[in-house]
Amino acid sequence: MKDEQCGGRPCVRRTRIKVAEWKAETLPLFAQWGFWHNDAVLKRNAVRPIGWILRHCPELWIRALLGTGLDAEVVELVTTAPRTVADVVRATGASYAAAHAAAMRLRGRGLLSRQADKAWTVSPEATGVVRAVRHRASGSRCARRNANASGGGV
Repeated sequence: MKDEQCGGRPCVRRTRIKVAEWKAETLPLFAQWGFWHNDAVLKRNAVRPIGWILRHCPELWIRALLGTGLDAEVVELVTTAPRTVADVVRATGASYAAAHAAAMRLRGRGLLSRQADKAWTVSPEATGVVRAVRHRASGSRCARRNANASGGGV
């Protein structure tokens, strides 16, 4: 609800007539919170259905399966290269006990396997699924948008 710009700042205080109009049109629900807003229409398409999000942002599949915790971070780290628990601790800042427990949970679910040198990798059964997610994620709209925002590649 800006009228014009004054040196990069809104000039709301200079347009007292507009301010009076905005305050008069404000809905009581918003006025009690100090907002000058007059639109109370539900935006049903503002939040997309889960199926749409997963189709357009496949990198979120692992997060959808494992949540937002350390387990998902461990899987993301291990998909790039074999990692030891110490590597996971350095990369995530988690404690050794927490990282080890996450790796053991993921091993129990069949997502990770342990090599002879104590490094964890994505298990052969889950490799196809995880790599497919990463491949689809590299071309997804979310990955491209995030890469453009950060200035880097995927």
